[in-house]
Amino acid sequence: MVAVRTLGLAGIVLIGAALAAPASAESLSPGLAGLSTVDIRIVAPQDAGRPCTIAEQELRNAMIQGLGPTGPQVGTSALTLRLKITTLHDAIANSCFSALQLTALTTQKVIVQANRAELVAEIPLWDQTTLAVSPPGAHRDRVAAQIGQIAARFAADWRAAQ
Repeated sequence: MVAVRTLGLAGIVLIGAALAAPASAESLSPGLAGLSTVDIRIVAPQDAGRPCTIAEQELRNAMIQGLGPTGPQVGTSALTLRLKITTLHDAIANSCFSALQLTALTTQKVIVQANRAELVAEIPLWDQTTLAVSPPGAHRDRVAAQIGQIAARFAADWRAAQ
């Protein structure tokens, strides 16, 4: 009963995090037209030695592989492809939970109408969130596979916008 309660709590926390952003691809593909490169940014706490930790380079490699040879090139760009990953380990159930959010965004200067203040704002052009659940020994491969799938969906939308 305790394992179920703990697993349920960890699952609820990550499902809540995953649902905070749109659950399916929200493609605003026209904003991707004409952009040939993406700059990859990873936002993930690195807790070396934890059972569910995945190295940043592995996350980056999974994204690049998912973009494939016909997707946008990786390099310095006005378009950022940002991966946010939040991971929890449930020691009782021996499971890892990772909320994965991939967002294509650009930054623009905007003027706030009310006070004429000039700010820099992030403009999302594409977004998708998913949840990866697996035992610690399989989690690295599970997360990499799901990141590859999301990146491939982005690449398909990017190609459609070109």
